[in-house]
Amino acid sequence: VSVSVSVPVPASVTVPAPESVSVSASALTPPLPPSLDENELTQIQKKALENYDTNIHVIDGATNLLEAFQSAGIKIAICSSGPIEAIQSSLSALKATEMIDVIVSGETLSIGKPDPLPYLHTLMKLKLEPSEVIVFEDTISGL
Repeated sequence: VSVSVSVPVPASVTVPAPESVSVSASALTPPLPPSLDENELTQIQKKALENYDTNIHVIDGATNLLEAFQSAGIKIAICSSGPIEAIQSSLSALKATEMIDVIVSGETLSIGKPDPLPYLHTLMKLKLEPSEVIVFEDTISGL
């Protein structure tokens, strides 16, 4: 699961623009076998999610960082290409479910990362502009 956390940037903080990164989605995600139908794909996803929460490893300090953002009144959003069940399991492991203001899951959008649509949808739900947020990304496909 790719998880991005978007937070507003205080006006007093200057954040330099990141260098442009271009990554081909096809280079990151191998095509599905042509013989795989929608039902088979659903079954594979369901099987993968059955034990998902037992494989989550919380990064030291992650919950403290989210708590600090929340205490400072900073909105927190999750923008992920993964299924909502995986996002919820991850948030539960972090004990951070109540800290999140907006969740955008890839399964609710017509296209995922690296397309900008998931980020734009998250910004719309946060009612923020791109210049008002910082994004923490955990995969190259999210850049």
